[in-house]
Amino acid sequence: MKNFSIILLTLVCGYITTGCGKQVIKPEEYVRPTFEQSIVKVQTPEQIAHYLRTTIFYKADTTFDEEYKSPERTYNDMHGDCEDYALIALYIARKRGYTADLLALGNTTLHMVCWIKGHGCTDNGEWVKVTTDNFNVVVKTVMPNNNYAKIIDWRF
Repeated sequence: MKNFSIILLTLVCGYITTGCGKQVIKPEEYVRPTFEQSIVKVQTPEQIAHYLRTTIFYKADTTFDEEYKSPERTYNDMHGDCEDYALIALYIARKRGYTADLLALGNTTLHMVCWIKGHGCTDNGEWVKVTTDNFNVVVKTVMPNNNYAKIIDWRF
């Protein structure tokens, strides 16, 4: 209830506040960091998953045509679906020096995750720890009942 009251007070007063109601900055003065600025402190695979979970909202594509958005566009839109999450994770992981790939998994529908080899997978912002490099073990851990799995070669 306390957090709700603070948010309501913030909306009514027109200021972004600290937790104790002190006025810090007017909303029109707030400048959102760029995508590159927003990932500076994201270093580990677990932090990548946390970043996704707290920065991007899940929103499925509304048509049957899959749209693969750039990490910057997904960040700016503030929403994306599984392949958008996976592409951001892949971008950050590779930028931090990890060996990472996109995995396409599926049964009747296609699902995409980012596999950071030797560490695990980001699955729509959730972290699935799998410390092996064995493709089959990773696939069965992430999606046990799938009947399709493929590594997608992706270049930024």
